[in-house]
Amino acid sequence: EEDTTQADTAPPDDVPAAVAYPEGPYGTGYIDIIDNLEFFDPWSGEVPRLSDYHNDPNVKVLLIASAAGWCTACMYEAWDLVEVYDKYKDDGLEILYTLYEDPYADPLFQDGDSDAAIDADLSFFSAWQNQLGKHIGLPLKKANYKTVVDRNFVLEPYYNEGATPLTVIVRTSDMRILYRSVGYSAGTIDQLIRGFVN
Repeated sequence: EEDTTQADTAPPDDVPAAVAYPEGPYGTGYIDIIDNLEFFDPWSGEVPRLSDYHNDPNVKVLLIASAAGWCTACMYEAWDLVEVYDKYKDDGLEILYTLYEDPYADPLFQDGDSDAAIDADLSFFSAWQNQLGKHIGLPLKKANYKTVVDRNFVLEPYYNEGATPLTVIVRTSDMRILYRSVGYSAGTIDQLIRGFVN
């Protein structure tokens, strides 16, 4: 009987090998390479990493936002990013929106949380994704970009003086930081992204 084990497990010739994530040193400032951070998707249980975007040939620029459920400026940014993503996703923009605390400043989806705490986190997370604008008097929108949880607050070192939200823009070809800022100013992100994707 013919041994087909190798034929069955060998990858097809037309599947490109994953591009290795850039080696460090890693940093948090302008033109530094961002570390291969990982997050948490509470719906799937998956752990998306920044290398997912480095290995995607359709992504030129990755916008990473860090937000908390109590942050009003974060709510405005999350709402505005729906339109920004619609405008630039076909030009190579991806958005990774991360939440690290709930409306009461409690960390989300922590190991050892009770079932009630997990249910509360899921309810908050779902409302954030599906009812953007609700608490700031704007028409409701659904997030059209990926929203995940920063369980271990891995983005904390990227903050400097100032409050949430944190916005980091990364060039995915080499995972270098092109922009990092705290706070939110409407229109600034749109202008930046237009410059980076063109």
